[in-house]
Formats: sequence, structure tokens, C-alpha cells
Amino acid sequence: MYPSLVDPLTLLLDNTIPNDHADTSQEVWLPETLRDLYGGYPRLGHGEIIANFVASLDGSVTLDASSGTGASAISQAAPGDRFTMAILRSISDCMLIGATTFMDYTTNFLEAGSPFPSLGDEFLKVREHLGLPPTHRLAVATASGRLELDHPLITGAKEPLLVLTSAAGAARLNPCKELEVVAVSEGPPTAQQLVAAMEARWHPRIILTEGGPSLFSQMVREGQITSLFLTIAPVLAGRGSEQRYLVDGELSTPGNVTRGKLETLRQWQDLLLAQYRLLPGKAWSAT
Repeated sequence: MYPSLVDPLTLLLDNTIPNDHADTSQEVWLPETLRDLYGGYPRLGHGEIIANFVASLDGSVTLDASSGTGASAISQAAPGDRFTMAILRSISDCMLIGATTFMDYTTNFLEAGSPFPSLGDEFLKVREHLGLPPTHRLAVATASGRLELDHPLITGAKEPLLVLTSAAGAARLNPCKELEVVAVSEGPPTAQQLVAAMEARWHPRIILTEGGPSLFSQMVREGQITSLFLTIAPVLAGRGSEQRYLVDGELSTPGNVTRGKLETLRQWQDLLLAQYRLLPGKAWSAT
């Protein structure tokens, strides 16, 4: 059981109020308890694909990938970060994660409010209000089809787990009755193919991805991420050989970058929780 929140999040900045007719975002309903703890309502638009990460001050999202000391070690399981994770999961129609991230989970994370079980009933109200099932819909992306088929989240699932993969990956996985395997491509799937498969199946308003970094980087490169929710933890992690960082590889060509427009900034104790709108554009200039 994770500790209770105790201190609500403090809203430091809010730039999400629409300033033109092209802005289609709207407030997402929360029950009063969650709204007060979150410092207001989240504001997102229909068709959003959002990403949620926690990173150290120097950009690491894991301490040691080989030992399983991942995001919770970076955030030190801070209630403010866990609470935000539960908010974003509860308002999202479905989730997309990579195979490595999926295999790192050891407990069921698909029940409403699972990151913050002390308020599980409140998060269930959000799902009910939005007309969503209490258990999160999940798609796992893997090009190779290499999954540990005895993983408890596969063997203990209430319904077959959706796996989006290549033709070769489907051939590897199809004998497993605990999986629903969809080949979305001949070769390694693109982010667009993954998203298209989820849209065709669930017609989601909001898709959430929690990575890992390889999947997130691929989605950013293909322009599939609309908003990034980034918790900045007050730790310096350094650069070990097994660490992972928010972005894998190159994202941009010279002179062009993916820029973030800061939309909200919250604080929980020494954590900063930022919401960025991701926009392709040119790098900063002196003029």
C-alpha cells in the first residue's frame, strides 16, 4: 500500500485556458476529492495521445534497468507522482506500453486507481462518469513478439491481453491462448500503425503511454504524442551504463526540434509536475 497524499498538489501555473477558436480542449471531470487534491481539473482534447514519465534532474528515467530500479526509484514512490499517475490513467480510454515496460510490472496495474489504492473508489467514479470500464484497456507493443508467457499479468488476466506486433512476432505468439495477437505490420510496427490499431478497436478519446523510452521516442519522432506529463524528481542520478533516459537516440534534424509549450505546472513537496503540449518547430533563435 502506498502512503496517503496528505498534502494536495499546488497549481503554480495554468496556461490551458483556450485563447482561440481552434482550441478544442476541455476540462475532464473529477469528483470533488480528486479535484481538490489535484488543484483543479485536467484539461485535454478529444483524440489526445499523452505520455507520462518521471525523470531525475539530469534526465534519467531509471536508475538501473537491469535490476528493475525504475521510475519508482527515481520518484522514491512519492505520493504526488503516484497520485498524478492515477489521475492520468483514470481519464484515459486505453494505454499503450512497450514489452520491456510491461515485463517490469509485477503486480496488476490495470484496476482503476491502482497507483493510489487509498482513493480507488474515487478513481472508479471517474471511469464510471466517462463511460469507461473499471479495468484499463491495455495494448502491449513488441516488434519481435518476445514476451515471458508465464508472466502473472498474462496468466492471471481476466481477458486476453492485446499484443500489437509484426507478422513474425504474431507467428511467435499466436499459440498462446492468453493473448490476443494482432499483426499490424510485416516489419517492425510504426507508431502510426500502433495507434491506428488502437483507434480501430476502441475509438478512444485519450490514449496514454507510459513508455518506455524507446516507444516514447518513436512516437515523438512520428508526431504521435500531443502532450507530455513530466514529473521532475529532486534527485541527480548520474550516467550509469544501465540507465535509461527520457529519449532514446536522435529526435530531430539540425535546426528543427520538438518543442514543448508549458501548459500547467504543479508542485508536490519538492517534486515539480509539468504538462507540456508538444509542437514540432524550429529551435530557439536569438532574434
